[in-house]
Amino acid sequence: MEKYDAVFKSRGSYYNILKSARITWQKANQKHPRQDPEQVRARNQEIADLLEELKPQIESGELAVYSVNECHLLGDDGVGYLWADKKDRGFVDIPNQRDRQTYYKALNLLTNNFIVSPYEGGNGKNTVKFLEELKKHHPPHQKFLLIGEGASYHRG
Repeated sequence: MEKYDAVFKSRGSYYNILKSARITWQKANQKHPRQDPEQVRARNQEIADLLEELKPQIESGELAVYSVNECHLLGDDGVGYLWADKKDRGFVDIPNQRDRQTYYKALNLLTNNFIVSPYEGGNGKNTVKFLEELKKHHPPHQKFLLIGEGASYHRG
């Protein structure tokens, strides 16, 4: 402790110790505790093998391949860090932290065309609506391969 000249019960001393240790205040990244790296690797290889097998149809335009997903933004998701005057703490009005907006999104893996659409929630009905919207971007005869993360409302 002598090295850092720490005086306990002083905020400044704690900050100096953390700064010297190169520890910073950060917003944490999320990680699912039951995610199995081996399953992820196997699934990635399965997808890579399938895409290689379908490469002629993909390159000819007969088959469009999309990575599809949705995200749910809660009312306070936009609040994390902000720039503000040192003397005045910044505030963002959030009438209801539980309000949320769902976005369905699809990335064409060949063209990199990105489509995103807002919906009231993630469910089977909205998944079908989004797929109908996705179809409008392609000729009627074109087939689709959709790669998703496996949410229950994506199946059916």
